[in-house]
Amino acid sequence: MFRQNRGFTMLEMIVAIFILAVAIIGCYYAFVQISSATALISSRLQAAYLAHEAFEIVRNMRDSNWLSGEEWGEGFLTICAVGCQLDYKAGTYEADDTSLGYDIDDYLNLSADGFYTYAIEGTPTKFKRKVTVSSTEDHLFKVSVLIEWYELNAERELFAEEELYDWY
Repeated sequence: MFRQNRGFTMLEMIVAIFILAVAIIGCYYAFVQISSATALISSRLQAAYLAHEAFEIVRNMRDSNWLSGEEWGEGFLTICAVGCQLDYKAGTYEADDTSLGYDIDDYLNLSADGFYTYAIEGTPTKFKRKVTVSSTEDHLFKVSVLIEWYELNAERELFAEEELYDWY
């Protein structure tokens, strides 16, 4: 009479462990890819917010100039012609002539009250913001914003442009 083995053979065990290992490694790889993509998407969203904020700062400066009766490009057209750093707290750094313009080594800081600023206080971030304003016509400015940061072993950037009109 023949005896029946009810256990697994060594070959069946090796194949089962291999299939299980491939499945676990595949899931781990997918998790790592999803985590990386989520971080990058979050940073791109933050960069888009910072670009929008720069447009709002320039628009606010234009409106303030118009309300005070000054030339509508006063305070940002000459300073930002080659690139400048703008934030709500410090404006265009007109008070400190040494920091006018764009400095490639300056990163935005997140202040305690939630504003992004180039002022020294606050938590350093990975973002840099360069705002360039050029006059294309008499009553039209082109505002360009470049947000740069380093993430996932690569330099990242977001570029946006908007046209700004005079309130004449």
